[in-house]
Amino acid sequence: MKIKGFVLILLFLLFSTSTFANNILSEKAEISLLTCDKGYELYSAYGHSAIRVKDPINNIDVVFNYGTFDYNTDNFLGKFIKGTLDYSLSTERFEWFLDSYINDNRGIIEQVFDLTIEEKQSVFDRLIINYETDERNYRYDFFYDNCSSRIHEIIKEVLGEELVYGENLNENSAETFRNLIEPAFDFSPWTTFGVYLIMGYPTDNVATNKQKMFLPIHMMERFDMATYKGNQFIKSKRILFESKAVNFKNSFYLSPIFIFTLIFLIVTFISYKNYKAKKHYYSIDYFLLLITGLIGIFFLFMWFGTRHSPTFQNMNMFWAMPLNLLAIFFLKNKKFKNYFLFMAILNTVGFFILPQVFHIAIIPISLMMTVRYLKLYFFD
Repeated sequence: MKIKGFVLILLFLLFSTSTFANNILSEKAEISLLTCDKGYELYSAYGHSAIRVKDPINNIDVVFNYGTFDYNTDNFLGKFIKGTLDYSLSTERFEWFLDSYINDNRGIIEQVFDLTIEEKQSVFDRLIINYETDERNYRYDFFYDNCSSRIHEIIKEVLGEELVYGENLNENSAETFRNLIEPAFDFSPWTTFGVYLIMGYPTDNVATNKQKMFLPIHMMERFDMATYKGNQFIKSKRILFESKAVNFKNSFYLSPIFIFTLIFLIVTFISYKNYKAKKHYYSIDYFLLLITGLIGIFFLFMWFGTRHSPTFQNMNMFWAMPLNLLAIFFLKNKKFKNYFLFMAILNTVGFFILPQVFHIAIIPISLMMTVRYLKLYFFD
């Protein structure tokens, strides 16, 4: 009986949160933007945004969250990888939301909107419609349609042109998308390296001031500057939870630049000794061409086989060439030598002449490949 009673209470709480049986707000109601600090996992590294509706008179304190998805979706992993997974607007009680971020040591800042009761009601009604219809599902895009951009767009939709998110919103900022996301991974050099690898040329486009709001911290800054009907849009700002400082000690000797430089030096030394001895270890080339070829195939898949716009036009293929998988079968074929010469030249200059921004650790990788390509070209 105790278990059944607990289940009934839980179902009641879930039901009361999700159905909004009483959706008429009182004069004491508040609607606010919640901005959450970044976490230290890949999915949480950029922070998070949500909308809170609080009405102590009607016992409403609910968070609208555009950043959720259903793990039970058919072919979840495949859709997630291909970028065809639908994200959803969900709701939860504020105390549960707060507890989860406290447990993760992620700070939360709240900005309360300065609206009349009629305007608050209009925003709340629009959120309910968004939640209770098929509108709740949307096709996520990291830069252009995410948990933050959905919020400022729907608030703008309800309040109209008199809501202005600061001046010069549509002008270019001083930063590219890559500049904006790079600080998110300052706790992990290898994660930074991985993000640099997978993000293609579109990541180096300059973001407009409006586009910068895909990141929660920049949307919070814009809400601070926002005006509505000529007055400040934010009535008050408060810290709901302040995270405790976390210190990460990353050893340079375990960083990508050091590891790949060390490998480059080892491969270069072996290649030089082989050259002097007029020998050639093809096993090194088999391994390097296999790895770079497979990485290149992955880049091609992320470009043409998915909807992830940041992974399009990935020019890292100047060193991770998919054709290397084919070249494995022609290492000793003299007719294939021109391919190795071409790749040696490309790996020598690619980092410096291609318009994409590459991670600094790519330099020793490309130089290592250049050494082996030249060795293949000149070895008889």
